[in-house]
Amino acid sequence: MGETAKHPFENPDADIILRSSDQPLPTDFRVFKFLLSLASPFFATAFTLPQPPTDGSEDVPVMEMEEDAKTLGMILGFCYPISVHRLPRLTTLKDVRAILQAAEKFEMKGVQEYVRETVVDGFLADKPVSVFAIACHYGWKEVVVQAAYRFLALPIDSVPPDEPELELITAATYRRLLGYRKECGEAAKKEVIRLAEAGATSTAPWGAKPTTGHVCIKKAGCDGVGNWWAVWMLKSAEAFMEIPGRSRIDLEASTEQMAVTGNHPFENPDADIILRSSDQPLPTDFRVFKFLLSLASPFFAKAFTLPQPPTDVSEDVPVMEMQENAKTLRMILGFCYPISVHRLPRLTTLEDVRAILKAAEKYEMKGVQEHVRETLVNQFLEDKPVSVFAIACHYGWKEVVDQAAYRFLALPINSVPADESELELITAVTYCRLFQYRKDCGEVAKREVIWVEAKRLEEVVGATSTSPWGTKPLAATGYPHNPVERPRKVAVRENIYTLPNALTLSRILACPVLGWSILDGNFHLATALLVYAGLTDLADGFLARRFKMQSVLGTILDPAADKTLMTTLTVTLAMQDQLPIPLAVIILGRDILLSLSAFYIRYTSLPEPINTALQLALMGITTVHPLLPFELGLSLTGLQWTVATTTIWSGLSYVFSKDAVRLVSGRPPKPPSI
Repeated sequence: MGETAKHPFENPDADIILRSSDQPLPTDFRVFKFLLSLASPFFATAFTLPQPPTDGSEDVPVMEMEEDAKTLGMILGFCYPISVHRLPRLTTLKDVRAILQAAEKFEMKGVQEYVRETVVDGFLADKPVSVFAIACHYGWKEVVVQAAYRFLALPIDSVPPDEPELELITAATYRRLLGYRKECGEAAKKEVIRLAEAGATSTAPWGAKPTTGHVCIKKAGCDGVGNWWAVWMLKSAEAFMEIPGRSRIDLEASTEQMAVTGNHPFENPDADIILRSSDQPLPTDFRVFKFLLSLASPFFAKAFTLPQPPTDVSEDVPVMEMQENAKTLRMILGFCYPISVHRLPRLTTLEDVRAILKAAEKYEMKGVQEHVRETLVNQFLEDKPVSVFAIACHYGWKEVVDQAAYRFLALPINSVPADESELELITAVTYCRLFQYRKDCGEVAKREVIWVEAKRLEEVVGATSTSPWGTKPLAATGYPHNPVERPRKVAVRENIYTLPNALTLSRILACPVLGWSILDGNFHLATALLVYAGLTDLADGFLARRFKMQSVLGTILDPAADKTLMTTLTVTLAMQDQLPIPLAVIILGRDILLSLSAFYIRYTSLPEPINTALQLALMGITTVHPLLPFELGLSLTGLQWTVATTTIWSGLSYVFSKDAVRLVSGRPPKPPSI
């Protein structure tokens, strides 16, 4: 039983209950079937079907809904007359989207029309891009035009890159909106310049020769306009370029279909199946072999185990109707044949790439997908990084996404056509993140160039230079006040109060108790603490990776906990004569040597993971050994010699490895990653 909603949804005479999806406490809306049937064909049809059984605690049927209480309350509010219940107020675009989704689901056209008017009246002025996205999603063409027109009056950076409504449209649609804005800006700029040129011959007061000392933009002595007028008009033109004002909108995109005729090797009379393309009115038949298709595609392998379609009266083998056109079918089938029979299909356009990737994904051809991925990088990444970025995002190719985003940095920002079809594959949010990444990289590069140039000027000019520019402080040139100081890094804050960090810290705090238990001879407690340390070491790493709780502090505490545990075990076991003193000296001496070198050395070596594992194994076995009912004898001695050997080897590898010393680089920071 759920919580009863407020007026008018608590009427005891209601004949059905709609229960919200909220958990653990849903909300019950007691409503009338008649009102719902009147407002919604969906409910009218649903109530003619067999009704759900009456809840044991309720006197009327209960219908479980997918909407939460807030959305259900608003959508039901529109079903009641205003004399009973006032119209729900839509105060946020989140509410608008929720109501539109529910109204579309329940076929409430009147509600959709009302919400459409509310969106225009309440949100168009301040949120034109969000309204544009909603209107595109629901096919409101007039509202699309109004929103695009209103966007011209706002700064281009007024749209947050994480605007949730942008999820409703593709990057291609968003790009066309930006392209429309740019075209309007250019048109407005040209018009202002035309007016400025017309004003040069005008007899209006501002076109006359100024009486003050203004400089004319024509030759001296003419009766043209003053310089102040020309400068003002040019600035106005630039302002209109940034915020255009008005124009017409056309967001339609044209498509072009192609078809080619299949030939060798798809005309073989010995083929045992025909794949027929979707081209109309003249499809193309590809006579192929089931064996080759089954070898290349698990999809076809399974399909051929099912009952086959009947043989066409005009053909001698079964015919399978395909959804792909002839060009796509020819290329995807070409990848199924060996190169000795048929050369690899050439992917000359991104349209071909998209078509083949779609078909390869459908027919589970992983080898084809991998080949097309390599072709995409080798052939299109250089000139079409944004298109490659969109395709890579769509198919989850993270490495290609990074390569494409990095390559985009080397091209002009206007190198992306407004009608780039690949942008249909990603949302506008992803598109905005790409441009935010580009902006962040630009700011990093700008700061670095300023720092390098300021340092160069400091070295060349000097504080006591006698040249004209040497007497002027560098701060006046626009460089940082202290030219040899690198731009300060922005402080990065993170949450250190996480469960993995707490587990790691508990492992460190357990080390003194572990040491005391060994010295006291209480090996039961020591073994329990050692098991606890091992389990928490596994748990903190798993939790940090699984729930994204990694932190810089964690990367410090985790190795510190391991070293503290190892040092505690080594010292106490040696004091109890459970571990040979020379072996303890080797283990501790190596760590002390590395600690003294840690100021400039970032050390890595092959035996380090093996050595650490062997050390921990030795300490664990030595701790548990007194509790065992048998003697390890030579086995324990052999393990001790092995640990001594690997520890010496690990220490020497740091000394003789060519990569042992890596000094801190003075290069600029890497650009932010996507």
